[in-house]
Amino acid sequence: MGFNLSAFFNDPNCPYYLTYQSFIVAGLVLSVIAYKRGAMRVFFLIPLLALALLVEIAADVTTGYAWAYHLYNPIEYTLLSLYYLENCKVLRYRTLVKWFIGVFIVAAIVLSRFVYKFSSLPALNINIEGILLFVMYTHLLFSIDAEAIIYRHPDFWISTGILTYFGGVFVCFNLYSTLLHLNPDHTEQLFGAVSFPLNIILYTCIVISQICLLRNKKYFIL
Repeated sequence: MGFNLSAFFNDPNCPYYLTYQSFIVAGLVLSVIAYKRGAMRVFFLIPLLALALLVEIAADVTTGYAWAYHLYNPIEYTLLSLYYLENCKVLRYRTLVKWFIGVFIVAAIVLSRFVYKFSSLPALNINIEGILLFVMYTHLLFSIDAEAIIYRHPDFWISTGILTYFGGVFVCFNLYSTLLHLNPDHTEQLFGAVSFPLNIILYTCIVISQICLLRNKKYFIL
């Protein structure tokens, strides 16, 4: 693994990276403020956003960083599952999700070790994670109180961001491996063109969710 800060600032995608990371920082700051004010539901978002920021900075300024995504993937799944559990009221779903956390962590480690050898992007791991989270957050989205003003509800924005992001990533990664063998350069460009806006949409939704949370006192323990 090598460190190359100058390459980051010379990268034509540098403005995107800085914008994307700014949204992560904003989401992290707002989550910390909400938690300090008594919004316990955001507890699992704080380490998630902090780790996401560290991984993305490492990816931007170093080479040979693929191992970081193998580490981040099961942690991200676990924290997003715990956020879902914090807000899900259905006992049988809660039990199932708790069971799947352990299963996914084992599966991710096996795939990373024996399929990817921690040396390339864990596309299959991310796709499996995406399918499981897609199901969870679809349920969370449709569990929002029918009387609520939906666009002011934090879970609406969290769910929208996750469904949009992982839905897009799922399509992209299903084509990624095949296209990479055919034309590596164009595939990397295509992957960037798809993943860049998806990342911004995800973290924009998280920022909006935290703003909605801070504006509604009913989510706070006073």
